[in-house]
Amino acid sequence: SEFRQSEKEVIFVKLKAWPQDKLFPVVDLWRLFNAHPVSSDLYKGSDRGVPFITQVLGGLSAEPSGPLGLCCARYIANLFIYQTNRYAIFDKRDLVYKCLEGALATTNKHTKIACTSILMNVAIVLHESSPPPKQWDAESSLVLARLALGFLDKAAVKTVILGASRSFWMDTIGNACDGTAGTANDD
Repeated sequence: SEFRQSEKEVIFVKLKAWPQDKLFPVVDLWRLFNAHPVSSDLYKGSDRGVPFITQVLGGLSAEPSGPLGLCCARYIANLFIYQTNRYAIFDKRDLVYKCLEGALATTNKHTKIACTSILMNVAIVLHESSPPPKQWDAESSLVLARLALGFLDKAAVKTVILGASRSFWMDTIGNACDGTAGTANDD
């Protein structure tokens, strides 16, 4: 399916100007749009989608326990579907970490799970973007681990552990293929 320019203008220009207390359905439309390949167009420019990312992070920070916060967290999680979007949000991971610190304190289980998905997606991109000879980003990894394990909601911790296990398993399988399985690859 294709989107006409007039449709994109309504969704991404006119609706973007709605007041924050009315923004929930707009962010939900944006979240769904992130699952479409054309969504990468928003993150290809020199700004790499910063206006949308900052507006969504602001919504998550302002209302982490409400429907807007949940939708904002899911929007960010959906950014990891396509490579262009993934690296646009990954470049802004410090902003995401700051926002998630407050959002993870929410009592809303669904928001916590969406935030945990974001953390796991960042961890996977961090792992993928650090193959030798590129240096592992230890500082970002420590912040990620602190945020991911800083709360004790069983469902969210389960998601973190499953994602970390998947990442470890993929690394082990990849090392087995190149003959380095069981060797220490870090400093």
